[in-house]
Amino acid sequence: MTMTSTPTAAAPPLSRGRAAFRGSSRLICEHPFVMFADALLLLFELADREDERFQAAAARWHARFVLEANLPLREAEGVMTLLCRVRGADRQVVRRRLLLSVERAGLTTREIS
Repeated sequence: MTMTSTPTAAAPPLSRGRAAFRGSSRLICEHPFVMFADALLLLFELADREDERFQAAAARWHARFVLEANLPLREAEGVMTLLCRVRGADRQVVRRRLLLSVERAGLTTREIS
């Protein structure tokens, strides 16, 4: 895993790591592989933190999932609707349905390309 961050040089290493985790400094993290289900869990974390990167990450995940699962347009729309409701009052049900969609498509352990 390659990590690049730009916290201030004067901060001790532990506080630099916490700042990057909180998102108060720029953090770029590249993984050699990420599974569809794992990426979905990361999206849930971004949503819970109200991270500004959530929308772009959700759109990228959706595009890759729809193409890999070869979903028809109506099902792709349903998955996007669920992604839009990840922060809603029924978020636990929505998140379970998204994870089930990945499982039904047989992509739980498939790497995102």
